[in-house]
Amino acid sequence: DTADYDSALYYTTTLDESNNKIEVAKISLCHDTASSYITKSGIATSDTNSVHTYSTDISGGVRLQLTGTSAVNSMTAYRLSLGDNSTAGTGGHTAVVTPSTISGSSTTSIDSWSASTYRAVKYFVSVKNTDTNEVNSIEAIVLHNGSSADIVNYNIVKTGNEELCTLSAGYDSGTVHLYAVPNNSQTLRIRLHKIILSDSESVVNYDNVYVLPTKTISGSSYTTIDTFENTKINGAVYFVTSTNTTDGLYTASEVYV
Repeated sequence: DTADYDSALYYTTTLDESNNKIEVAKISLCHDTASSYITKSGIATSDTNSVHTYSTDISGGVRLQLTGTSAVNSMTAYRLSLGDNSTAGTGGHTAVVTPSTISGSSTTSIDSWSASTYRAVKYFVSVKNTDTNEVNSIEAIVLHNGSSADIVNYNIVKTGNEELCTLSAGYDSGTVHLYAVPNNSQTLRIRLHKIILSDSESVVNYDNVYVLPTKTISGSSYTTIDTFENTKINGAVYFVTSTNTTDGLYTASEVYV
């Protein structure tokens, strides 16, 4: 139903069963009740070309559609949805943040977390102009080094021509903030989903989500940091943080296998 959610993020695994070609991808989708829009990114494929094609439309609700390259294709997907039906809640290393409404030209903190507890957060953000119903879907990663915070915004999907807000990050007295400011003084409703990681993690197994234990690596050789059964699992998406303890440098990234 278009009234339930404005944005969705899919992690998908698709298989061309006739030719045994597999692909892992990320699909970001948003709509304004009249039309829907998507991007496809984060592609890992066994072929030199994209194995499957995605499209979207609105027909009795928002639809994500898949076109295969052969007569027999299969797909599995993990979906995050944000909109009017989103309520705040936490589940282990993930959370849906209490919705925010911002307006004018002031910068507002729309989420915060303890720098002593967490190193990095991956956000999926849904932004809606409450006057025009225009929607943006945004992904962002926020990372801190103990004294300042950095952010990268990417994979922005727009139902119109406008980027509705600017996201930024800040560090204040041991707290990391995600800030937002409307770009044209509109009134915006913002929904957030986040994945949170610390420097020291232990094994935790949730439904379809697995937290890996912290691993120390050194030297110039590759080290195995995870394995999964190739007869049961076709693909995986990782959110990874890493620390260079010698130079005090930190990174956070997404990896598709």
